[in-house]
Amino acid sequence: MNTNPNEKGVFINGRVKAFEILKRLEEKEKTGLLKKIGIKNAKLAEELADNSYNFSQIYKLTDNNLKMIIANIPAGIFGVALRNLDREFQKRVLTLAHRSFAEKAYETLSMDLSDEQINIQRAQSKINEVMLALIKNKHIII
Repeated sequence: MNTNPNEKGVFINGRVKAFEILKRLEEKEKTGLLKKIGIKNAKLAEELADNSYNFSQIYKLTDNNLKMIIANIPAGIFGVALRNLDREFQKRVLTLAHRSFAEKAYETLSMDLSDEQINIQRAQSKINEVMLALIKNKHIII
């Protein structure tokens, strides 16, 4: 592999690849791997753990955990984030929220959006940030 930064070549960011791999692992596999990494480099293991959560894990959250996220996200953002999720999960989330929140979230869930995929991804990223902060502060345990 070419190590001269002035020459053109392929550069692979190891941390980014590690994050991507961890996101695809089952929870048990991920935990075991992070423990092994933590023995050698605790800071790296913590960084990998923090960045290995993704929006798809929202399905695994308990109702109380979902309520905690709902309390920290505007209804409109939550509504957009729910757009490409299955209807049963949408219903589950909306029934956990207060009526006014659920109505506003449903309104944005149902409306037409320009650049729909970009907006969905942004909304899901925002929820992911909040979820990660709650996990770090031990308010949510996955």
